[in-house]
Amino acid sequence: DVTAGDRSKVYGAADPTLGYTVDAADLKYADTAAVVSGVSLNTATGAAATAGTHVIAASGGTASNYDIVLHDGTLTVAKAQLAVTANDANKVYGAADPTLGYSVDASGLKYADTAAVVSGVSLATATGAAATAGTHVITAGGGSASNYELQYVDGTLTVAKAQLEVTANDANKVYGAADPTLGYTVDAADLKYADTAAVVSGVSLNTATGAAATAGTHVIAASGGTASNYDIVLHDGTLTVAKAQL
Repeated sequence: DVTAGDRSKVYGAADPTLGYTVDAADLKYADTAAVVSGVSLNTATGAAATAGTHVIAASGGTASNYDIVLHDGTLTVAKAQLAVTANDANKVYGAADPTLGYSVDASGLKYADTAAVVSGVSLATATGAAATAGTHVITAGGGSASNYELQYVDGTLTVAKAQLEVTANDANKVYGAADPTLGYTVDAADLKYADTAAVVSGVSLNTATGAAATAGTHVIAASGGTASNYDIVLHDGTLTVAKAQL
């Protein structure tokens, strides 16, 4: 019996050297495996050695004093690793969600293979109101590729804060009268999703008071303030002080 030896390789790697074994139990007297010659071994090579198993076919061969019984072997080809990376993406809070995509590591492709061998990749990240300002993972998964084991690398969705205008309300008083209560208005047109003016806090309003609130106009200065998912743009207001009657 002459048996083609089993072999293994990774798709895209060098083809293994083929060989065979002679069943020593069948040899007579002082004969050795060297009595066998001319055995041919053939199997899939190069790009044809796709992931899976292939027959290593044994043929031919002669040996003085023996009729050779040939047995095929098996070439086992493992899938190559191929990195698939979710592309980073950007958006502004409240804007349309970006179209997600991925990149295939060209250095991991074998022979004449292209990125088109990869299909069915799923990409997921925060969307809509859940895509709050900051960063979110873009996860990649699923997908398949003939001859490849896909290795996924996550991407990052970066969400910038939206602008939100906050304006100090104009106010009026008569010189010597009680100072008015100051307030501000949040531009509803800038609010996203179901957000309300309540997202804004910590705004400080300052203007002339008491004897300093002389007849004429004074700036109502707006400062500070924060709001989740928003960059606040502040606008001052005006305090108009009318003359008192004397």
